[in-house]
Parts: sequence; C-alpha cells; structure tokens
Amino acid sequence: MNQTCLFILGMHRSGTSAMAGVLSILGANFNFELIKKVVNDNPKGYWESVEVVDINNDIFHIYNMHYMDFSSFPNNWMENEMLIPIRQRIKNWFIKYLSKESLIVVKDPRLCRTLPIWVDTLQELNIKPKYIHIFRHPMEVVASLRTRDNTFSMVNGFLVWIAHLLDSFECTTPNNSIIISYNKLLNAPFLTLKQCSNILELEWPLQVETVSDKINMFLDPSLIHHCHEEKISMPPLNNLLQSIFNSLKNYELTSPNKEFYSLIETFQINFKEYKDLFSEFHINYLHNLNAEKINAKEQIEYRDALIAEITKQLDAEKINAKNQIEYRDALIAEITKQLDAEKINAKNQIEYRDALIAKISKQI
Repeated sequence: MNQTCLFILGMHRSGTSAMAGVLSILGANFNFELIKKVVNDNPKGYWESVEVVDINNDIFHIYNMHYMDFSSFPNNWMENEMLIPIRQRIKNWFIKYLSKESLIVVKDPRLCRTLPIWVDTLQELNIKPKYIHIFRHPMEVVASLRTRDNTFSMVNGFLVWIAHLLDSFECTTPNNSIIISYNKLLNAPFLTLKQCSNILELEWPLQVETVSDKINMFLDPSLIHHCHEEKISMPPLNNLLQSIFNSLKNYELTSPNKEFYSLIETFQINFKEYKDLFSEFHINYLHNLNAEKINAKEQIEYRDALIAEITKQLDAEKINAKNQIEYRDALIAEITKQLDAEKINAKNQIEYRDALIAKISKQI
C-alpha cells in the first residue's frame, strides 16, 4: 500500500488549523489524541496531535530554545545523540497511526522548524511526504498573536514569521508541495482544494461536492478579526517581510519552482543579517520570557500550596462537624430515651392513681 504523510506547514495563526479542519471533513485521518480546543482562541479546534506537539517541544528544549524563537538550530543539529530517542518516538508515532492508513495529515506550526527530522524518519519507513504551505499576511498574524497575549513583541512576531516561512521550505521540492493563502482558503475553498488535489496528486477520502455544506459552515469568515491589505510598515524589516509575502502571493495555488527556491535562499541570507542585528534583543526577550515562566511557576506552586492548606483545613472542619453531629445525635438519642422512660413512669403513676381512686370510691 502506497502511504503518504501530508504536512500542513505555516506560521501560528496563519490558517493551518482551518486547513486541517477542512481535510478532516474530507475524511482525512485524525484518529489520535488532539490538543483541546479553546473557545476564545481557536473555537474550531487546533487539529494538532498531543504527541507531535510534545515531540517538537522536546526538540526545542534540547537546544534551549522556545518554539517561538527566530534563531536557527545549530549546524548539523540532527546529528545530536540526544535526538536518538526523539527519532524513535517519531517512528513509533507513524507506525502507530499510519500502519493501516494510506494518508495521514500532520499539522503543527512547530514543524516548520523541526521538519527535517520528521522527513528523515519518513524515508526510513518508505512513506512519501507531501506539503501544503499556508501563509497569511504578517501584520494579521502578529495582530492575532497580540490578541492572545498583549505582551507579545511585534518585532519578535515578525522575526518568527520569517523564520517559520523560510524554514518550512527546507525539505520540500517542486513536485510534492503547494502554496496557498489563508484568504484564498476562506474565499475560494473548493478551488483551493481542487488545486491541492491536482498538484499533490492526492485523492481525498470523500468527494468535495458531498461535504460542501459542512466545509462552508466550518470556514466561518466572522472568526477572522484582523485584516491587512496595506504595505508593511515595520522598519528595518518591512522590505524583507514585504518581499517574502509578495513572493508567496506570486506562487499562490501553484507548486514552487527553482526560481522560487532561489528567492528563498536569498531571503535566508538577508534574514541572517537581521538575526545577528536582533540577537541581543532576542536574548533579552528570552530572558524576560524565562523570568515570566519562573514567576508563573512560583505563582502556581504558591496557589497549589494554598489550595492544599485550605483543603486540609476544610477536611479538619468536616471531621469536626461530623464529630459534633455524631455527639448531637447521641445526645438526642439519650434525651429521647430518658423522655420515653419518663412517659412510661408517668403512665404507671396515672394508672396507679386511677386504680387507687377506684378502690377508695368502692369503699365509700
């Protein structure tokens, strides 16, 4: 059986979840534990495997990186011996979920950075990788990220957008990938799906026509809160950001060719200069991020300790209340017993009195 793994690649908040959700409606396999949806963040679901996200986070952790870093992995990073168990986890995951399937869809924005090690494993298993690259205007992406966290740096957001977009093309080739935009998916979903099917030579498990109503309901444009059509104004990054975005737009709904990959290489060279320029900013940003993590951890530990203490006090109060109730019930039972005895005694005295009166009356 020919087996294919379809990767959905794109920066966070760029429509990767929407694309994955549509493919699930078309019958793609998502029969693994998924990250839980968050109503005010992604109400339609993330469509990300818990295990895949954990594996990718562990890769970043090995290199003391955060998944929202824009810095690159070290040269020859995949030769690190610490990645041996990671490779085995990736292999086990594919064997577990793709063994009986001809097509599986994997979606996690972190894959834009960690993709090479996943593709290496696919080659070992003789599974063919294919890719959907989905992009969104960087101003919209950063605005969406800042809605989620208003302390998020705009500059860091743009740098991370560039890193994700450029790195995502490291393993792809012209005959196994397609570039689409989030806007095109929303405004022309059936054309987009047709092009994906044609260019990637994939047949969806279900016909688009049979589930078109479900797709239209799922792709709700009202959930899009940030739209930007003007030129990017973020010096000194604006020229590079605009050039990358324009290049993606030019190849929308097509498979990237050699000219496109040549542009990517040029962008990577330009981006390295900006990474060097912002390296000190990046270090400070990570320092602040780690400080926030430590503070959050301390607050959580304090909260947990406080909850444990309150729980302990409540348990003691429960035991005390239970003892008081038992004492009250025992006291009531004892008083009731005494009252019953008094009743019997009073009854006996009344009977004795009545008998005595009757006897005296008879004598008289």
